[in-house]
Amino acid sequence: MDDIMEAISREPSEILKAISREPGEILIEITDIGSEGEGIGRLDGLAVFVPGGFPGDAVRARITSRRSGFARAEMTGIVRPSADRVPPICANARCGGCPLSGFSYSAQLRFKRKRAADALVRIGGADGFVWDETAPSEPDLPCRWKASFGVSRGRVGFAARGSRDIVEPADCPVIQPAHHAVLEAVRADIPGWLRGLIVRVSSVSGETSVTLVSREADPDASAVVSALSAAGASQIALAVNADESSPANAAEGLPRRVIYGRNYITERIGGVTLKLSPASFFQVNPPVARKLHAKALEFAGVSGGETVVDAYCGVGALALMAARRAGRVVGLELSPEAVANARLGARINKTANAEFVAGPAERTLGILAGKGLRPDVIFADPPRRGLSAEFIGAAAEASPARVIYISCDPATMARDVKRFTALGYAPGRAAVFDMFPHTSETETALSLLKVRP
Repeated sequence: MDDIMEAISREPSEILKAISREPGEILIEITDIGSEGEGIGRLDGLAVFVPGGFPGDAVRARITSRRSGFARAEMTGIVRPSADRVPPICANARCGGCPLSGFSYSAQLRFKRKRAADALVRIGGADGFVWDETAPSEPDLPCRWKASFGVSRGRVGFAARGSRDIVEPADCPVIQPAHHAVLEAVRADIPGWLRGLIVRVSSVSGETSVTLVSREADPDASAVVSALSAAGASQIALAVNADESSPANAAEGLPRRVIYGRNYITERIGGVTLKLSPASFFQVNPPVARKLHAKALEFAGVSGGETVVDAYCGVGALALMAARRAGRVVGLELSPEAVANARLGARINKTANAEFVAGPAERTLGILAGKGLRPDVIFADPPRRGLSAEFIGAAAEASPARVIYISCDPATMARDVKRFTALGYAPGRAAVFDMFPHTSETETALSLLKVRP
């Protein structure tokens, strides 16, 4: 074994040259994990991405493609397993939805903290954050209350990683029992018009919302509605997507029409009751979302009388929680449906000091600031692409004492932190929240403090 590892460190260039002339196996030690959950090793300065490899593994692999500065390889065997390697949670490797499931959970948490911190230093030039303890998912299985499924060739399930082949999650430990009940009901008689399913289960009421994605504008859904209602669905909605080039379960931005049951299902977070309509965004792991929102409020230091802006507020969970402490809260959200949910939440929770405005956050913030809005705190929880330069400029112009940034992408988060620091903000506190156990997805909350005009 020592001879093998010595060969890896002593002769990488000779091995790689041999591979480039005549494809064959290489020996490589995995030292890091990529953004898609693949192992990363180095061979003569070349980064090699090896799916299925974990830090500490020494593996045999075969190069499958090369680009300038990196290569991709297929693992053909493990020479020395990592001390953090454990039996995977699922034997269905084709799914690919949980690429870190063979990596110990404690090691996953360490990796995610490292991933966020490294991005802030490498991309954002910000190494001054004080890190709180990483918040695990408890339990780590099952951990998803919302899941999307595709339908193809008589199968209903997840799209296999890197393809549109459907893998049926017969024993998937990540999703809830209600998800499995929905899948079983649909499999019994799959209508030809059905392209996909989006299923959300409430973590507090157990209500199940199902969106049927149809390739037809007005399908006969009576049979599948009957089967789903018998399986416990509380709400069934229909979205039409006839674009066969799009993913089978794609429904974002499409109108959804409730065809059975209630218009809303109930969720609860931080003592706030929320009503979720079929198209509204809400975190897939509510128990971790509760920790995230509580920490964001702690970072904000809202104690009474402050004016707070919650940008990209969704259904208003964080805004309504902040309103219990603040003097005034303004939620900004692009989706009119989410704004309607947030306003309903304000009525249900008897929250008179929260208002919600529909429109692009970057534009709306600038308009409100022009009318005299001067927030003490701005929360920002943007999509994966991060914040626009326009929003960051408007936020800095509004000059809040604290900006609390919640992100699901360390790279765009770090880019935006760099922009804020150039406009007079300094690192405060940060923490990682494991919203997606057994994946490389990394959710981070951090605070930025105003230090100069």
